[in-house]
Amino acid sequence: MLKNRLFYLLILLGVFLFFICYNGYLSYYVLLTALALPLASLLLSLPGILGIRLKFRAEELSAQKGQSVPLRLIISNRLPFVSGRAKVTLRTRNTLTGETQEEHFSFTASRNPLSIVHQLSSPLCGQVVCQLRKGRVCDYMGLFAFPLRLSQCPRQTVTFYPAVHFPLLSVSHAAQPDSESDTYSQTIPGDDPSELFGLREYREGDKLSRVHWKLSQKTGSLFVKEYGFPISDQLLFLLDVDPGPEADLLLDAFATLSHFLSQEETPHRAAVWKAERFSVQEITDETSRRFVLNALLSAENSAEFPAASEAASQKMFSGISHVLYLCSAPKEGLIGSVLQQAPFARLSILSCASDPSAIQIGLPAGTKVISLRSGQITEALNGFTL
Repeated sequence: MLKNRLFYLLILLGVFLFFICYNGYLSYYVLLTALALPLASLLLSLPGILGIRLKFRAEELSAQKGQSVPLRLIISNRLPFVSGRAKVTLRTRNTLTGETQEEHFSFTASRNPLSIVHQLSSPLCGQVVCQLRKGRVCDYMGLFAFPLRLSQCPRQTVTFYPAVHFPLLSVSHAAQPDSESDTYSQTIPGDDPSELFGLREYREGDKLSRVHWKLSQKTGSLFVKEYGFPISDQLLFLLDVDPGPEADLLLDAFATLSHFLSQEETPHRAAVWKAERFSVQEITDETSRRFVLNALLSAENSAEFPAASEAASQKMFSGISHVLYLCSAPKEGLIGSVLQQAPFARLSILSCASDPSAIQIGLPAGTKVISLRSGQITEALNGFTL
């Protein structure tokens, strides 16, 4: 618009020079015409400007990162006029990484609808908020600008989920003892009277309190009860994910491992560490996994993931055989709390810290540390035993 105004001022200057140098009716009429042109342009443009209607929508609300989602802008004019040149700015912001981009679109609105399709993609996972801003339309000469009503175009949110890789993984089925677990061994008897493992004939040294008297009376032989042996058989993902580019690596690793466990029908849980509290979710299928991801993919929506009570936080470690701690940099206090509540569980740390050697300082023996690097998720996880 500045270019058009400068060009008009040059023309007006030339007209004034013509008016001064040439004494006659012609120069007078030319000057009046030059002065009246902006007003005429404005009056002729107003019907087309006032009739502009915009519709903005995302064709899909979710995709995997790297894929494209069409954003469609439909422009029309409810009046049988053509508007001047219009311009809008599309602003996109990834709420997880904070990355912001802007695209500019120019168009004219007529009675026939015009559709502009923009392919939205994101190299990183996260919730991308798309919003039209700074809309304006000019008159035919491009000298005056009016704001466009963008309130009729609500913002669209597109979720880009982390990528699932396919490294060579395996699951350890060697359960570990856990007196707090609700799961019991099918092959080893124990001492938990709340669960009956089986019955067998009396042997010397067996406690009389374990004799099954009713069955013994019916059969004429002494039978004793064998109690259950509580074991740990579940995996727990401890997700300490802060907003930023590093979160993309951690969520890729979580999505990859969780998808593999679901394929193997292996039960697992996810605990999100937010505001010094845990939020726990059982993961049984893609729906429950996406519930966890949706809470992590946007720092703005993290409150939607309910925080666990103190009792629920303690119960979430019940039956856990393997804790996988995903973080940018491990927190010693958090690791100590985990080891205190799940003393029989294996501990693995998946981190994207810049100095992997510093992570292992102070960790208990047997802790596995995996360093995550961009573009090397498959290589980092190859051969990992869950």
